[in-house]
Amino acid sequence: MYRLIAVLGLVLAFSSVGWADRIEGPARGSTVSGIGILYGWKCEAGTLTVRFDGGNPLEILYGSSRGDTLDVCGDAENGYALLMNYNLLGSGRHTAVVYDDGVEFDRVNFTVVTPGVEVLQGVSGSGTVTLSNGQEATVEWSEATQGFVVTAFTRRPTSPGGLCSTKTARVLDFNASYGDPATWSVTNPCNGETLDIDITPLTSEGFFACGPSLEFVQSGVQFDNSHYGWFDKNARDSVCGDVLFGLTKQTTVELRTTSLNFLQPFKMYYDGQLIFNFP
Repeated sequence: MYRLIAVLGLVLAFSSVGWADRIEGPARGSTVSGIGILYGWKCEAGTLTVRFDGGNPLEILYGSSRGDTLDVCGDAENGYALLMNYNLLGSGRHTAVVYDDGVEFDRVNFTVVTPGVEVLQGVSGSGTVTLSNGQEATVEWSEATQGFVVTAFTRRPTSPGGLCSTKTARVLDFNASYGDPATWSVTNPCNGETLDIDITPLTSEGFFACGPSLEFVQSGVQFDNSHYGWFDKNARDSVCGDVLFGLTKQTTVELRTTSLNFLQPFKMYYDGQLIFNFP
């Protein structure tokens, strides 16, 4: 018999009612892992049980409040739920069949993914995932739920007109040569503190790039290289030297001051040329 974790007095609240006498979770064709809930609702019920893959029947808690069933059932105490460790089923496809007094009224197929053991202990971990709406969710491993739980939601800053974007332009080097051109590709990752700059010379003379030639203007205030560091991304050396033809120099600007913030509109100059306007 599978181990069972029961939660008494479980209250489920959902926005809309599906078909009566239907398993709502796990959803058909879904993937589950760790500690999860088999749940649904039924207007009238005797003893509810479930069999996973034809195994022994497990009794399901019935009668939790489901206000969304009031119009259909005439009362709200129609929810049913079983909290269980899906790792016990093992990885792969499974079937859950729900019975009322021994008579089947619904079944669902789903897939289980496990860490290879019934209970994964003594580990930790966290990370960040990006949702389709632009939010970032910080997740952390939870031994209690045998899965990842969300510890924070954040939204990446956005701005009309392309503040958080990549811009490309042809830039001339006047200080150290005779107007040698290069393609600059500048990306604002919108963390407020860095810019990524890729420089590709367009002639055999190469391109001379140096921090003191780079300036920013924000809200009418000019910021020279005392407010930032300009570094080679790979070597971590300060940028000041020739970029050879046929190569792309990958660099990053890192702020040393809070007065300039790349989350606000700014203008970017090189050798006195206005080369970019974000946004």
